[in-house]
Amino acid sequence: MSTKGQLLGHWRYDDDSQSCDCVFFEDGTFTGSITRRKKVISEFTGQWSLENDTLTYIYASDAFNLIQPGYKDRDKLVEVSKDYYVVKPIGGHDRKYVRVR
Repeated sequence: MSTKGQLLGHWRYDDDSQSCDCVFFEDGTFTGSITRRKKVISEFTGQWSLENDTLTYIYASDAFNLIQPGYKDRDKLVEVSKDYYVVKPIGGHDRKYVRVR
């Protein structure tokens, strides 16, 4: 089973059209941004938690109003290592986040 400590830090997901940066803090908060076609479309903050294999995000703010405050999202945590983690979004394809050093 994965632990919350394994997810602390800065992570990045990239595909052909967008990237997502996310930073998980020990106090249960997170910050991040989404870039699509080299343009930032979201800068968000919120609370995160890990229970069993479910990673939950509750968004507090988004500078671009893409994600509404209070929105709750969940991903299934598939795999975690020191250099990457893989999630399966509900209704989506696996995403691999790589640690940013």
